[in-house]
Amino acid sequence: MANAASILAGGTGQRMQSDLPKQFMDLRGEPLISRTLRPFMNSGAFSTLAVAIHPDWHEHLAELLDRHWPGQSIHLVPGGLTRQASSHHVLEHFARLPNPPRGVLIHDAARCLLSPQLLHRCVRALMQTRAFTCAIETTDTIAILAEGRLAQVPSRETLRRIQTPQGFDFRTILSAHRQALERGLTNVSDDAQLLLHLGVTVQVIPGDSMNLKISHPGDFALAEFLLNHQSPAGGP
Repeated sequence: MANAASILAGGTGQRMQSDLPKQFMDLRGEPLISRTLRPFMNSGAFSTLAVAIHPDWHEHLAELLDRHWPGQSIHLVPGGLTRQASSHHVLEHFARLPNPPRGVLIHDAARCLLSPQLLHRCVRALMQTRAFTCAIETTDTIAILAEGRLAQVPSRETLRRIQTPQGFDFRTILSAHRQALERGLTNVSDDAQLLLHLGVTVQVIPGDSMNLKISHPGDFALAEFLLNHQSPAGGP
């Protein structure tokens, strides 16, 4: 029972204000999704790798993977209307395999600067804990608002910025998704938060400030800058 990895790439480009979903947009001569996949493909740590993709873009992704990763077995799974649904679809796909995985890493396709070092740290954590998420400290002051006014300013010591990958015992996260639907939880923002809703303890491991999430057009320029100033051994 080896480990599996799930890449969630079900978006259709609305926030990027583009007809082309961001996972297919070019980042320094390479589609973003290809950069996201590379550390997983190179790690050798996963027996199964699956990508959740909107059905309208299934063929486009299949052709792209055939060009960039010829001969590699990457499962394509229909994405859902929400991130939660896409993640659930992949987990159910894994459950139908002859040998379901022991553990699973879940990663957002939009985080295309995942370093091999952080991925290795996640694989180690996957062997040691039932559920974890990557997170980094915040240098900004974060405020809670009420009707447009400051209501509370929590101490930064208690705050973290959540990242993916997130890792889970496979049976635990699959059961959590099924329970969430039974309870009417359908649009939880990530898998770790879903477990939190159901009372499961989620450990936190150090993330990486370079592990940028591409969400808006300006993020591509920042990603290009980071890639241009990255040390040769420091990342993808």
